[in-house]
Amino acid sequence: MNDFMIIQHPEAAKLSADPCRRSMLHNFRHYEMTPYQLSKVLNKSISSIIHHPNTLEKTGLVEQTRRLVKGNLIEKSYRATAKSFIDSYTLREGIAPRSEDIARWSEEVYKNAITGLVSSAMTYKRKKRIDRWDLLRNTHT
Repeated sequence: MNDFMIIQHPEAAKLSADPCRRSMLHNFRHYEMTPYQLSKVLNKSISSIIHHPNTLEKTGLVEQTRRLVKGNLIEKSYRATAKSFIDSYTLREGIAPRSEDIARWSEEVYKNAITGLVSSAMTYKRKKRIDRWDLLRNTHT
């Protein structure tokens, strides 16, 4: 399971906006569950739940973790593909109020974070090389 997933596809954003599916995603983030178990937790009928995990799986929000055959029945277990979901579709398309500002700010934060990581990795590599060189020079003198 990934730590986070950025939802960029409009269909996936629509699915995560539905309160019932959002409750399902919440449960799938914390537990591996079958549709039957999910129906008991959400206090809904199995017939109203059964098709949702398949729809969420098609958009990549959940994944099938187990498939158990019991006679003529197939019991599938599902789990969320990430611990948390970030909906970037509304930001990118300017749907949310002030979303353009948020999108620009997010992009700047990501650029700064990547630049910082790259420069710290380079400093770390250079420092390790210098330390090795110093060790080699000190042993030969």
